[in-house]
Amino acid sequence: MSKLLWWLCALLLLAASAYGQANRGAMTATVKDSSGLAVLGATVTAIQNAIGSKRVAITSGNGIYDIPELPVGTYTVTFTLKGFQTMSLRNVVGAMEHTTT
Repeated sequence: MSKLLWWLCALLLLAASAYGQANRGAMTATVKDSSGLAVLGATVTAIQNAIGSKRVAITSGNGIYDIPELPVGTYTVTFTLKGFQTMSLRNVVGAMEHTTT
């Protein structure tokens, strides 16, 4: 299968989850290839569009990456791995979780 399809799978698995802490959230997801296998060692870079701050994570053996304590905002998220086409997702919104008690 094409390398582009692999990155499209990553797009479908991207999740911007958040937890309730002031003005911070987290970005966590699993990156898998087109056959459903976890991708080890992919670099995930999240750049906040407004101010250009950058956070980087590497996928683990089970394909999971986690970028904790991420300021709320809009991001460009880029996935890279040698041998695969680089893919960027623009305007990924990271928002904090709202809870009421």
